[in-house]
This record gives sequence, structure tokens and C-alpha cells, in this order.
Amino acid sequence: MTESTQQESRFVFQKITDALKPPDEETHHRAQFYCQASFAHVRQNFNYVLNRCRSGEFGVEVKRAVDENVDEWTLREALKEATGTCLHLAGWDQGGPKAPVWLIRFLFDCLKESDELYPEPSSLKIVEKRGSLSPEEMLQDLNSSLCMLFGFEPDTAAGAVLATQMRLSRSLFGELLLVALSQPDDALEAHLEMYED
Repeated sequence: MTESTQQESRFVFQKITDALKPPDEETHHRAQFYCQASFAHVRQNFNYVLNRCRSGEFGVEVKRAVDENVDEWTLREALKEATGTCLHLAGWDQGGPKAPVWLIRFLFDCLKESDELYPEPSSLKIVEKRGSLSPEEMLQDLNSSLCMLFGFEPDTAAGAVLATQMRLSRSLFGELLLVALSQPDDALEAHLEMYED
């Protein structure tokens, strides 16, 4: 068993059942929450990695690359790319085409919502780009794209830290999906407020 296969086999998530299907009138609101919380989580991960890069922890070259390459537009593109991929992975983890139809529709609503918040790159492009890859390949390809946007190589210490954060995001996106489908509105609002601290 390869290291990447071992990492995949250690990944644990909760299977979403039909008991969690929200009423139709709540679907849009819950999709909005899932999308917003997902973006907020990814932004926190990026801030963690980029702040370490800017501090010089990974060397002068990485610090210079991040200072020169990462502006608000780059960050928005990276956020969309990472969030779109993780939303796609959340569907994959629930069985992909074998997942309940209502859940597939819910995740598509989330992807559409992400296009409303950040139009480029489109969710369709992100899914088409990585749709035929295994989860580990998706995460590797995502990490390569993010490193290119941020200006450093995937095989650097900064690239390794970023890859770890994206792997952790996969697990958290599964947890966020459960929260989005099961919690009352006040709990969803309180969850979003946690990201504002």
C-alpha cells in the first residue's frame, strides 16, 4: 500500500442519509451556509500558510514570491479553486453518482452559490478539470495549482504545509456538510460567526 493510499484509507467521514434531507424551503439557505462556511474555512487555512510564508519561516525566496504574487485577486482565485475542489470531494466522499439524488442536487446548489460569490474560475471548470481524478490526485493537482498561484513550488516546505492544510480541509468539509444539513438556523449563524474572530 502506497503512502497516498494509506492517507486515503485513514480518511473518515460520516455518510449522509435520507434522514438529513432538508425541507425544500430550507435547501437554499443551507446551501448558502455550507458555501460561506467552506470559503471561510479555506481562507483561514490560506492565512495560516501565507502568514508563515510572509514571516520568512520558509526562506527569503518563498517570502519574496508570496509578497510579489499574492494579492486579493490571486487569493480569490485560489479560494474558489480550493473550495470548488473540496465541494466536489464532499460529493465524491458521499458516493458520487451513487449518492442520494437530493444530496447531489444540494451539492450542485452549493457549487452554484460559490459561483455567485466568486465567479472565476467557474465551478464547472473546476469539476471538469479534476472530475476524473482520484481524491488523492485531486488534492495533489489542487496543491500544484495553489502553489503556482502563490509563487512557490509544491516540493518546498511551504508546499508541504499547504498540502497538509488541504487534506485537513477534506475532512472538515464532510463535517461542515453534516452541520449544514442537520443544525437549526441559529446554530448555523453562530458557526459562521466563529470565522469572524
